[in-house]
Amino acid sequence: MLKSIPLNVQTLYADLVQSADMANDVPGTVKRKTVDGSTYLYVSVRAGVRRMEHYIGPEDSSEAKECAQRYQFAEARAKARRSTISMLRRARMLAPPLLIGRVLEVLSRADLFDRGLVLVGTHAFRLYPLHLGVTWPGAAFATNDVDISAAAFTDTNAPIDLTEILRGADPNLEVGWHPDNNLLPASFRSGEVTIDILSKAKRGGRSPVEVKPLGVAGKALPFQEYLTEQTFDAIALHGAGVRVKVPDPARYAVHKLIVSQRRDDHNPKVTKDLEQASALFAALRHVGLEHEIEDALDDARRRGRSWKSAVNAGLKATDALA
Repeated sequence: MLKSIPLNVQTLYADLVQSADMANDVPGTVKRKTVDGSTYLYVSVRAGVRRMEHYIGPEDSSEAKECAQRYQFAEARAKARRSTISMLRRARMLAPPLLIGRVLEVLSRADLFDRGLVLVGTHAFRLYPLHLGVTWPGAAFATNDVDISAAAFTDTNAPIDLTEILRGADPNLEVGWHPDNNLLPASFRSGEVTIDILSKAKRGGRSPVEVKPLGVAGKALPFQEYLTEQTFDAIALHGAGVRVKVPDPARYAVHKLIVSQRRDDHNPKVTKDLEQASALFAALRHVGLEHEIEDALDDARRRGRSWKSAVNAGLKATDALA
């Protein structure tokens, strides 16, 4: 049964979203080292399990002092955010498991969500309660799979080594290869956690699609464009808060309706798809956002006869769950 999150908890989260500009606010611990009588400033910055030290400059340099002050201010803000996250977690708000939190953190620190990566799948779904101000049973929607869509990723002149970035979360990360493309990594594994990179399907097949800026072979799936066309910033309750991009909740729900009709009837993911869609529809209605549901449904139905048929069949299936 849906319940409204207490207003004070919603306020804590809203403040966290406003303050957690992780791309421009990198916290670090400033250190001093004396060499031959001169003092120099360094900063120690952590991302995932790695801690790297960078040279700032001579202590008597005004530029180095200003830079050190920015890191110190960012560290103070991060400490305040960590305190807020502790309060949210004590209020039983959903947080990612430690390793998954680290994965999201290194991707966010590398600005990859700002460049178009979108967190999809169950770990995106688990971020909607705080955004919508409602709670639902989280245990039923737990998974060790992390799905990252690169369907909307923007190209960049600078090459990105996604494998190296993810090894910031786990130095022992294992790389998986697609059977139809053994030249580029297609997935990653860390213990029980699997990280899949998804991409939009090309016309005529589901073979892996090279995501050139990331140097990976994305798992080609249909309807990724619809899912990632509208996104917003959410904060995963890990560390000092990890800013990620997730799909619009109504679109996520409609997407689940559609993909549920593309799976084999005996696939256990069908029930999970329909349960997540049903939970989001109920949450959106609970907070008075029925129009967002209708807009998302109308958008999908207008994209073709097969889309309309899948949407209507999915809606009928969710009614059967009630």
